Amino acid sequence: MALFGDGNDEQIQALQAEVERLREANKKGSAELASARQQAVDLKAELTQSQALIEAARAAVLKARKRQKNSVERANRFKAKTEKLAQGQASTEQ
Repeated sequence: MALFGDGNDEQIQALQAEVERLREANKKGSAELASARQQAVDLKAELTQSQALIEAARAAVLKARKRQKNSVERANRFKAKTEKLAQGQASTEQ
């Protein structure tokens, strides 16, 4: 004679099978959660690296713009100086 009675053996086995199935599902869910967490960490590291690259590119663009502005200003000064010299020579020739 069983402890819970004869008719409960099938029910106990079904419940034990259900417990085992739920444990396996829990293990699988835990593994998926760990994988998702690791993926989040990897993505965050990639994001940080991308942000650093963007900042470096912005700095390079600002430097290039300043260099170009300085170059244009230098060319304008040179042009003004040569025009002034050309006008000075034109007035002395007259």
